[in-house]
Amino acid sequence: MTITEEQRSKIYLELADKISPEGAEFLMAQIPPGGWERLATKSDLKEFATKSDLKEFATKSDLKEFATKSDLKEFATKSDLKEFATKSDLKELATKFEGLSVEFRELKAYVITRFAEFEVKTEQKLTALEVRMEQGFAKLEARRSRDVWAFAAAVVTIMVTVIVSVAFIG
Repeated sequence: MTITEEQRSKIYLELADKISPEGAEFLMAQIPPGGWERLATKSDLKEFATKSDLKEFATKSDLKEFATKSDLKEFATKSDLKEFATKSDLKELATKFEGLSVEFRELKAYVITRFAEFEVKTEQKLTALEVRMEQGFAKLEARRSRDVWAFAAAVVTIMVTVIVSVAFIG
């Protein structure tokens, strides 16, 4: 049975009344805190290794065949490894790369869509420009034809005037 601090205090006060405070203190010091069940018994200790159990394990002389600290100095240390990426660094990079890959695909789709829209609008504007140019050239041609006839009529009128004037004067 486990003994609580409250129970220990009560026992101490009863002992101090019956014997003396020094005697009560001595007796209480003989009882381990928490009770006797908390102490290891022989059966509890049977589970632990003994000297004979340890004989099959390596001794200091057995370990002499292995590398020493000075032998390991030529290899990388923990501080040397700080310069390299860890698994978590690589996972973080993979996550960021996947995010960038998604963003890139979205951007590519956006650019393709916008380019297609631009191409359609440009084609429409070019078609409208061609129509306007054809109309403008048709108007210009009609004007030119009219202007040529007007010029020809003016030249003929001047020539008739000159001929009539020469005939009357001369």
